[in-house]
Order: sequence, then C-alpha cells, then structure tokens
Amino acid sequence: MSRTLRHQCPAFIIMTEKLKKIFYLLFIGTLFLSAGKKYPEWFLFPEKYPQIVTGYNYCGSDILTDAAVNYTVLNHSIIEGSLHLFSDTEKRLSDYFYYYDKDFYRRACDSLKYLDSYVINTLPVDIIAAYSMYDDTLVSKLIDIDTLSRPDWTAKNYFMDETFYYGVGVYTAIGNDVDAWKTAEEHSLFALVTGYRTNIKSIKKYYKSEFGDCFSKMLSISCKYSLKNVNICQRYHDYKYNLFFVLTKTRKSNIKMTYY
Repeated sequence: MSRTLRHQCPAFIIMTEKLKKIFYLLFIGTLFLSAGKKYPEWFLFPEKYPQIVTGYNYCGSDILTDAAVNYTVLNHSIIEGSLHLFSDTEKRLSDYFYYYDKDFYRRACDSLKYLDSYVINTLPVDIIAAYSMYDDTLVSKLIDIDTLSRPDWTAKNYFMDETFYYGVGVYTAIGNDVDAWKTAEEHSLFALVTGYRTNIKSIKKYYKSEFGDCFSKMLSISCKYSLKNVNICQRYHDYKYNLFFVLTKTRKSNIKMTYY
C-alpha cells in the first residue's frame, strides 16, 4: 500500500516526449480560448460522464500520473485522520492521509487513455485533463460559471439519503486553481468518513482572557475507513468569494471501518 500525505507532492515522473508534445499543442490551442470563468461540462458535472477521471498538473507530477492516483483513490483507498471542531468559533481543523494500492495504481497508469484537456488558468499555468479506461469520444462543451446558480449542497458539509452518503469539500486559493480543486476534492472524501461522527471525544479547554476565565468545547473525531467506488458528482467555483466546491458520493455499503 502507498501512503499519500496531504500537501506532500507525488513522486515526480517525467512525461514521455509524446505526452509533452500533446499537452504543448493543447496548451497553445486553448490558451486564448480560456476566459477564466469557463470550464468543460465533463469537469463541472462529472456525474454525467461516469467513465472519466480528472488529472491535474499538480505539484510537479505529470497529468497522467495525477489522474492514475485519483482513479486509484476513488476506487479503493483507506483514509485515516482526525477532525477537531471548536464550538465557540466554529473552527474546523483536520489532519488526514490516504493509503492506496500500488499495483492498482500502476495498472491505472498503463490503462488510462487521454480524451481532452483544458487550460483553466494561465498565470500560473493550471491544466485539467480527462482520462478514461475506454476509447471514448469526448465533445468538449464549455460552460460559463456566471450562468450557473450556486447549488444548495454548497451550504452543507455532509448529508445522506436512503442509498448514498455525500461529502462536500471546499477550499480557497488565490492564483492556484489546481491546488484549490485538489484540496476541495480531498476535503470532500474526508467529509464522507467523518460524517459518521464516530469515535467522538468531547474536550473542554480552558483559557484566560482579559475578560476573565473562559472555556471552549472541542469535539475530536478520529477515523480510519476503507472507501471504494466514490463518484465525484459536481464541482462549483464561486468567483465572487473565490471558493472551490466539490460534491462526492458513495453507496452506504462502500464505507467500512478499519480498526487500528
């Protein structure tokens, strides 16, 4: 099993000359088309394209490598971490990482096929790309974010229905859209497993201030779960507040507690 730490980049893998040429040409072709507020439909509404996995030019790794990691984590991984909630400030602190199968990842690297890419930011250059295990034909339809209403699910962190658990991730990053999208996706996966509110410990923390003695109540949640067959349902970018939202879901039977 391989462990991926949050904010730790995957190992740098040099792109083949063929991939370099492909992405160079795609970059030149889309550089002047990218208006900064448009995204491909397959990226904003991935639930309509269930065979697609997204790759990013993230933190020194090539896009295919990132897509293979994403495919592996979504299909089967173990998430371990902790979440701390402070009742007086509503502040949330989390620390988590993922384990994933190396062999599954290698097979994904060898099998994923390139379908499409799009430049979402030019300074710095942020690129998203669509891959699939199948030789699909993908028509790139662009959607202007300004034409979309903010979805209701962006006001939530976790919810469920009769069949699925849903996790919502949100992040903001000025000038680095790829990092924001990646982090929001990771937050949405962690929201899936912490939504159970398992292994909760309530702690009262006392501190002194100029107004006298005060206390803060903190909820501490520890978890270690296996997670499989996760679907990214929708992404939304709030340009006004520069917030990046990602909604994911999985069947209730696809989350299992893993014991320490």
